[in-house]
Amino acid sequence: MENDPVLSLRPIAADELLAIAAIEKRVHRQPWTEAQFQAEVDKPYSHLWVLTDDETDQVLTGYIVFWELGETIELLNVAVDLPYRGIGLGERLVRAMIQHGLKTDRLQVMLEVRVSNSSAISLYQKCGFEVLQTRKSFYSDGEDAFQMKLTLSTWGGTA
Repeated sequence: MENDPVLSLRPIAADELLAIAAIEKRVHRQPWTEAQFQAEVDKPYSHLWVLTDDETDQVLTGYIVFWELGETIELLNVAVDLPYRGIGLGERLVRAMIQHGLKTDRLQVMLEVRVSNSSAISLYQKCGFEVLQTRKSFYSDGEDAFQMKLTLSTWGGTA
């Protein structure tokens, strides 16, 4: 897209939780609530980063939520708002998390993804994740999930 805004990644500000929850409702089948995002902000091991425009720092285009637990990063949620899909922002968010894991000496990144979410599965595979197993009825609506893993010591991607 021509005239795409220049974007930067940063930790979420407290007054942006409502905006993130609104994006969440637009893009996910079983969206998190604002209270669930707030709970993540309050956890010392949780990270919630937003991708915003450099010009105003007000246009939220996407976000990522992950935990750092020992030697593992657990990816919990990643989303790109509908008008900004298809231009690589989801991949940018995931690769930034991976780079953070490398810089902080984590060994692996784990995640679960709906088996029906082919675009997310494709993104994760492009970033080097492999399916470990299928977790039956993982989601509250009964859908299965693929558990996926990326071993950081063998990751060959670039930021």
